[in-house]
Amino acid sequence: MSAPWLADGKVFLNVYEQRYALTALALASGEELWTLQEGSAYAPYWQDGRLYAASGTAALIVDGTSGKIQSRFAAPTEVTTTPMPAGDLVLFGTARGALYAAKSR
Repeated sequence: MSAPWLADGKVFLNVYEQRYALTALALASGEELWTLQEGSAYAPYWQDGRLYAASGTAALIVDGTSGKIQSRFAAPTEVTTTPMPAGDLVLFGTARGALYAAKSR
């Protein structure tokens, strides 16, 4: 399980049950709001209604309300950092020690 991120009355975290899954829970009740069958051991990051998360060899931007993937950025090796927004870019690192700056859509 990754570290949780609290935002907008929700708890966002990656859980592991035979594979990683990014999950949103209601903060008040613990009710599962949505689960995306993609994720990693790295904590997600929230900004402006969007969740930034690593998933295998990709960095994701996910709608925090619906759990739908808005953008996916492929990498040649495993993404080993939490993706972070920086203006119109998404920054993330990989297992090979490379830092990527992908143009956000």
